Amino acid sequence: MSEESVNIEEQPCNTNVEESPAVAATPKQTKLPMAKIKNIMKCDPDANIVSNEAVFITAKATEFFIDAIAKETYSITAKGKRKTVTKKDLQTILDTLDCLCFMEGTIDI
Repeated sequence: MSEESVNIEEQPCNTNVEESPAVAATPKQTKLPMAKIKNIMKCDPDANIVSNEAVFITAKATEFFIDAIAKETYSITAKGKRKTVTKKDLQTILDTLDCLCFMEGTIDI
């Protein structure tokens, strides 16, 4: 199946995250501390050497993941006509979206 024929609606999780253009890996382009991410990645005994590009991609993927979950959770909050996001809203998203099934049971309510 070619990339052109993939229907976005068929994807298991459509998080509506905007695509950003490819950019060079520099620390100023991430919101998360790359040094901390690198230290976390090095905790894996199989990862002796971690490239800066791998750290950058991991940081950006984490930012997009957090952004998508935050937007989805806020949408539940807004539907309830509330301004404060609660754990219950996050749990609703985790239970509702199939692409987040790996996180089931991670939040105690």
